[in-house]
Amino acid sequence: TVNYGSGTAALAADWVRDANVTRKLGIRHWEIGNEVYGDWEYDLHDKPHDPVTYANTFKEYAAAMRAVDPSIRLGAPVTDYREKRNWNVEMGKTMRAIGVRPDFVVWHMYPQMSGQEDDARLLAHRAGSAPMFEARIGFIRSSLDAIFGAEAAGIEIWLRELNSTWQ
Repeated sequence: TVNYGSGTAALAADWVRDANVTRKLGIRHWEIGNEVYGDWEYDLHDKPHDPVTYANTFKEYAAAMRAVDPSIRLGAPVTDYREKRNWNVEMGKTMRAIGVRPDFVVWHMYPQMSGQEDDARLLAHRAGSAPMFEARIGFIRSSLDAIFGAEAAGIEIWLRELNSTWQ
């Protein structure tokens, strides 16, 4: 994950250069920012946690990073949090309008709130997780389909963080 909140496209490109050109590590998948839709993430942009700002910045990072290594794949964070659901749509619409799209999107899931953990509820949640996963992934997929049309089929959905609670 490259630093979106206080980094720059040049710094991200330098990291790709160091990893894939200098050290020949062959790191193929790079995410631009982590949970940048949330006010808990550090963001020094003029409009912090803003999906339009993120989409435009994603394009800058993508151009700089792919100029160093055209073989890399780039990911963007998405959410299924009810209060943040507009993030996916606004980010995606902006990306489409400016001619860029992620190769994959990254989704995180924590079914319980920190300090409110309950084993019985967690086990019940696990037993009912297949429909819940289907619904949440369905929401993300339908958002991508509505925004990117036929190109959405090439955008993978990654569940990159999963635990009972975020803390």
